[in-house]
Amino acid sequence: MIVKWVLTPDIFIVVVNLSLLTLTASSVMITIISQVTQRLQIGTGIQLICNIIHHSIAGETNN
Repeated sequence: MIVKWVLTPDIFIVVVNLSLLTLTASSVMITIISQVTQRLQIGTGIQLICNIIHHSIAGETNN
């Protein structure tokens, strides 16, 4: 019983530390993924705007 009471808090601390590490790692990954997706969305938006401008200019010159 004494051994269990001595070992259990250490295991509990290890489990808490591991869970905190996994939580921080997952939050960091989520922030990185969100930043990357935002940049990709901005890039695609700029490409769409450039395509629209290009098509409008090309349409004016063709007509």
